[in-house]
Amino acid sequence: MRSQAVVLSAFVAALIIFIITSALFVLILPKSNIRILEQRRIDIWKVIETKLNWSARELAETIAVTYGLEYIEVNITVYNVLNNNTLIKDEYVLYEPLAINKAHYTYYTYTYSVLTRDGKYIIYDIEVGIR
Repeated sequence: MRSQAVVLSAFVAALIIFIITSALFVLILPKSNIRILEQRRIDIWKVIETKLNWSARELAETIAVTYGLEYIEVNITVYNVLNNNTLIKDEYVLYEPLAINKAHYTYYTYTYSVLTRDGKYIIYDIEVGIR
């Protein structure tokens, strides 16, 4: 009978230690050193919607000014769907500083496509680099 009491009290003591340790790790430690990670909100589609006929250079400069980015690569391709998918326009521009170390950037690629009423299928391929 006495050995059962010792085993039961050891089990209860281990359970209390486990609950206190779990509470320490789950409730207290995450709040003791808070690190806020904030991701840049880049909404390229809002910029594209502001104008119908973009040139690649205008779009790259507008994105650079709006979001303060240093590396932007824009490719705009326009097809005429009503005329056997003939290529109307294919523009490419690379907007970057002269001395750039590409290893220090995180790259995001955006691809948007729009079909207009007059039969133009516009594809925007945009790559931005965030430091």
